[in-house]
Amino acid sequence: MLAYMHFDLVPFTALPSDYLVARQKALAEHESTSATESFTFPRRAKWLQDQFKALKGQPDWQGVQPCSPHAIYRLAHRYDMQELLAVVKARIFRCLDVQNVSLSLPSPLSR
Repeated sequence: MLAYMHFDLVPFTALPSDYLVARQKALAEHESTSATESFTFPRRAKWLQDQFKALKGQPDWQGVQPCSPHAIYRLAHRYDMQELLAVVKARIFRCLDVQNVSLSLPSPLSR
């Protein structure tokens, strides 16, 4: 939240629903090519770790650690930061569709 207050930007980690989107995209690309090898994609926990490491390594954030959109949503709601709430909601809703919304239902945002 301090990063948002200082830079007006927040580096977000990937959501669990992002995994399904990336997996479906990779599977579609694999099927569109005439590759004969079998399709393998990292498990969700490994994929999320890789995404975090890739984001953490970017020098653009001046040492600011990426954070969970759900955690920032809860903080922004607690401190009534409407602009930040809008940014986080847009980030979360951008990745949701019929196939992956079930991964976000157990989150504290749905309570």
